[in-house]
Amino acid sequence: MHHHDRRRFLLRLSALGLGSLACGPRSTRSDSRFGFGSGEILLSAHGTTAEEYGLVAQGRDEPPRIVPAGFRGHDVAIHPVRRQEVLLFGRRPGLETLVVDIEAAQTTARLVAPPSRAFQGHGCFSEDGATLFTSEADVHTGAGYLGVWDAATWQRIGELSSQGIGPHQIGMLPQDRSLVVANGGLLTRPETGRRVLNLDTMESSLTYIDPIDGRVTDVARVREPKASIRHFDIAEDGTVAFGVQLQRPAMNHDRVVSIGGVHRWGADVVEIEDRLDVMAVFEDYVGSVAIGGRTVGFTSPRGNVAAFWDLDHGHFVGAHQLADVCGLAASADGLRFILTSSIGEVRALRAFDGSELRSERRRDERVAWDNHCRILEGSELERS
Repeated sequence: MHHHDRRRFLLRLSALGLGSLACGPRSTRSDSRFGFGSGEILLSAHGTTAEEYGLVAQGRDEPPRIVPAGFRGHDVAIHPVRRQEVLLFGRRPGLETLVVDIEAAQTTARLVAPPSRAFQGHGCFSEDGATLFTSEADVHTGAGYLGVWDAATWQRIGELSSQGIGPHQIGMLPQDRSLVVANGGLLTRPETGRRVLNLDTMESSLTYIDPIDGRVTDVARVREPKASIRHFDIAEDGTVAFGVQLQRPAMNHDRVVSIGGVHRWGADVVEIEDRLDVMAVFEDYVGSVAIGGRTVGFTSPRGNVAAFWDLDHGHFVGAHQLADVCGLAASADGLRFILTSSIGEVRALRAFDGSELRSERRRDERVAWDNHCRILEGSELERS
C-alpha cells in the first residue's frame, strides 16, 4: 500500500470511531430543488445584522438563495464528494458550524463546539471527504486545537493540538500529506472581544501537522514578529501562499512590511517583496488569499484593494480597487479570480494580469458577501 493510500485508509478508519458530542438533529430533506444552472455558484457567509446572518448561494443571473444561520459565519467548505453539502463555520469565537444542503435550501446538521471551545472560522476535509477538521481555540487560554469529526454522522471523534495560539485558517496538502495551520499567535477572549491580549509575546507560524498522530512535521515563520499569519491557499502541487495581518501598535517601526509569502514543505519561506508601494495600500491587513494557476491574489477590505503576484517568482502582476473587497476565489480552470464585497459587488479578473472582465461585473444589493467566497461548479451538483 502506497504511503498516501495508507494515510487515506487511516483517515477513513478514524472516521469510524464513536463521537463524544452529538450534533443537532437532522431535518428532513425537502423534495424542492433549486435547480442551479451549470455555471459557477458563489458561496459565502452573508449578512450585516444578526437577523440577516446566513449562507448565501448564487449562480450567475440567478436570485440569491440564503439559508439563515443565527450566527455570523466566516468561511465555507464544500464537501469533496457530496458537492451539494456546504459547511458554514462560525466566526471566532463561534459556537456552531452549519451543514447545509444548498439544493434543498435546508440545514441538515449543526456542529456544536465542546465546552470552553470556540470555532475559529475555518475548516477542511480529508481528500476523500470522510473526515472534517475544524479550527478551534480554548476560550480561556487561547491554545489551539483541531477538532476531528466524522463527516458521515457529523459526530466529533477526536482532536489534535494546533501547536500554537489562535489558529485560524486550516487546509490539507494534496494526498492528505499534512494539515496546514495558520497559527495566528493572537490571544483574545470572549469577554474582551477582539482585543489582543498578548502583543508582547505573540508568536505566529505556519505549522504542518500529521493528520493521524498530530506530530509537527514543519514550521514556517516570517521575519516580522508582529505579523499574524491568518489566511492561505494551497496550490495543486502543495505550494502554500499566505497573507498576514500586522499588529502595527506593537511594532517599533513604521516601515511597510511584506503582506505575505510562499512556502513549500521543508523549504524556507520566500516573502513577497516586489512593489511595497502596492502593499502599503493594504493598510497592514490581508483578508483573503487565493491561488489561480501560478498567480496568487490577496485582498484588503481596509485598503479596498485586491492585488496579485506571480507564485513562483514573486513578481507583481496587477491590482484592482473595489470598496470593502474581501472575498476572493479562483475559477476551476485557474484562469479567473472572482472578487466579492459587502455591498453586493461581484467582479471577475484575468488571473495572468489582474485585468477586469467587465462583462462579468454585477451587483446585487440583496447580498452582503462576507469575508470569504468559494466557487462551486453547478455541473458538479448533477453528478454528486
